Amino acid sequence: MNKIILSIQIVSLILLAVMFQTIYMYGNYTKDLESKLTTAQSSHTQIISPTSAPLAQSPEFDAKEYIDSVLATFSATTPAPTSTSMAPSATTPPSTSYITMGGTSTTTSTDWIDVPGSGVYVDLAHDYSLSAYVTFTAVLKVAHGNGQAFVRLYDATNNIAVTGSELTTINNATDTQVTSGRLNLWSGNNLYKVQIKSLNSFEITYTNGKLKVSY
Repeated sequence: MNKIILSIQIVSLILLAVMFQTIYMYGNYTKDLESKLTTAQSSHTQIISPTSAPLAQSPEFDAKEYIDSVLATFSATTPAPTSTSMAPSATTPPSTSYITMGGTSTTTSTDWIDVPGSGVYVDLAHDYSLSAYVTFTAVLKVAHGNGQAFVRLYDATNNIAVTGSELTTINNATDTQVTSGRLNLWSGNNLYKVQIKSLNSFEITYTNGKLKVSY
């Protein structure tokens, strides 16, 4: 009987020990679970609930205002271009001189003859400038308005007629002015004379011959 009672007591003690151990382990498990749940809840709260105050909403972006501000800054830092405009230079007209070549002269000759007193020496480069040039002007008429009169410049130094200087008028009984274009004279100090002739022996008249020198 005593052995049975002892055995029961031993079993009871074992059961109590197992029960206490189970309770202890369950308690530790419960605490560990609660700790994990608390940690997970804290992390979740940090994600969905920011701890800091929400950022203030940024104002609406104005593209035109931004571009205007950039251009204003650029204009302020960029030096204004220096005006380099130049006033147009005035063109100075060439100087002009006139050289009279003889007085009035008449002829019926069909060959070239010199007009008395018409000879002049001309050295354009020395007396005027390297760019100087001349034109020749004379007044001609034909008696009774019938025939043709001729006039030209002759370089007596080089024994050659001046190219482009020959002028004419036809059937003009009144004084008629004739003018050459730009003439090229030989370089140096040369003697120039006026020569005239009639086409068909009718009297012709020459007067007021002159050189116009532009330089």
